[in-house]
Amino acid sequence: MQRGDDANMEEQRIVEEEQDQRHCSSCSMIGGYVIYFQQDIALGGLGESLLYLNVMSSGDIMTSYLIWRGLSLNWIGIVRGATAITGLLGTAVFELSAKKYPLRTIATASIAFQVACLSVSFCGTFFVSNGNLSLSMLVVGVIVSRIGLWANDLSIFQLTQHTVHENVRGIVGGSQHSINAFFYALHFTSGIIWADPSKFYILCLLGYSAVIAAFFLMLQGVYFSSAFQNVATVTSSREKYTNVPE
Repeated sequence: MQRGDDANMEEQRIVEEEQDQRHCSSCSMIGGYVIYFQQDIALGGLGESLLYLNVMSSGDIMTSYLIWRGLSLNWIGIVRGATAITGLLGTAVFELSAKKYPLRTIATASIAFQVACLSVSFCGTFFVSNGNLSLSMLVVGVIVSRIGLWANDLSIFQLTQHTVHENVRGIVGGSQHSINAFFYALHFTSGIIWADPSKFYILCLLGYSAVIAAFFLMLQGVYFSSAFQNVATVTSSREKYTNVPE
C-alpha cells in the first residue's frame, strides 16, 4: 500500500513539473525580455542591436552592390579581408584602451568613431557624383569603421559581465541575441524590399540612421549612466564576444 501511494505521489509530482515547464515555456520569452530591460545595460545592448540594421558593412547586401558597381571579385576579396584585419585591430585598440580609460568611455568613443567613419561612406554615397571617388569613400569608411564596431562590442560585453548578476546572465544574453537576430532579419528584409541596386542609397540611409540612434542610446544608457561610473577594468582578457554584424 505504501509503495502504491509513493508511486502515485511520484506520478503526480512528474505531472506537476510538466505543467510548470509548459507554463514556463509559454512565458519565458516575455519574462526574459522583462528581465533584460530591467538591467542597467539594456539601452547599451539595444544600441548594439541597432548596428545589425547597418548595410554599410562587409555583408552580402553591400557585396552585391559593389559587384553591381563594377568592382572586381579580386577587389571585393581584398575589401572583405581588410575589414577582417581592421576588426582584429579593433580588439587590440580595446585591450590598450581598457588599461587607461573606463569601459563606458571606450563604448561611447568607439561608436562615435564608427559614426564618423560611416559618415564618410554616407557622404560618398549621397553627395559625391564622381563614381570612383564615391565608391572609394564608401569602401574606406566601411573598412575603418570596423575598429569602432569591435571595440564597442567588446566594451558592451564587458559591461554586461560587470553589471548583470550571474543568475540571470544567461537570460539576458539570450534576450540580447534574439534582439540582435530581429534587427538582422530587418536588415535582410530591407534588402528584399529595396532589392534594386540603384536603391542602395535608401538602405544606406536606414543603416546610417540606425548607427546614429545607437550612438545616442549608448550616450544616454552607458556614458551618462551612474551604474557604470566605477566600471574601469575588464573581467578577463581571454573573454571575447565575437558575434558582431558582418
